Amino acid sequence: MNQYPPPIPVDSQKRHLSILIADDEAAMLEMLTFMLKSFGHQVVAAAKSGGETVRLANKLKPDLIILDIGLPDMDGLEAAKLILAERNVPIIIGTGITREEALERACRLNIQSYLIKPFRHVQLESSIRLAMLRHQLDSTSAPTGMPVETGMTREMNHAVELMIEKFGIDRNEALQKLKTAAKTHACSPMEAAKIIGSMLERAATPLLAGYFQQSKTFSRP
Repeated sequence: MNQYPPPIPVDSQKRHLSILIADDEAAMLEMLTFMLKSFGHQVVAAAKSGGETVRLANKLKPDLIILDIGLPDMDGLEAAKLILAERNVPIIIGTGITREEALERACRLNIQSYLIKPFRHVQLESSIRLAMLRHQLDSTSAPTGMPVETGMTREMNHAVELMIEKFGIDRNEALQKLKTAAKTHACSPMEAAKIIGSMLERAATPLLAGYFQQSKTFSRP
């Protein structure tokens, strides 16, 4: 098991963050840079590959990293794993798809938030605030030298467990439902998990059926 260094305390309300961005598309890097500067943040570097991202993260030590999952030479999650092995910095994973395998890998890493493409200013800003807040909470509660279970991981696991218990489905099917809901409603898997978990806790099954409008009907025990 990898041993992560303790999270570095970061003020979630800090107005001017130093941010490293990584994407293999020049247009996306340009758009991200423009948006982040409009929020008052500083883009310290823009990487176009996983290896470059890891090198720049270790060298520049940014407050936040926004990392696309589809990078050449290694994917964003592998790059995030290497970065977190050296320094527990808040990371936002950007992606245009929500593969089950990627979700499971992300759950094993200390990643604070997702950013589903295409996104707008308000979604980017909310994702940054969420990532910084969760990192700050992790830094005050996680034991030194131990992996951190993020809020995202807890909420996703909680929603999956509730679906398994309520509908008698297995974990793979529950994760597929979660992925479909996130894609259907153009939100992150974490946000979908929060909504699903809330509905199941309130036994709002008819509402939940509507939420899963593009997925198959749940099997009942």
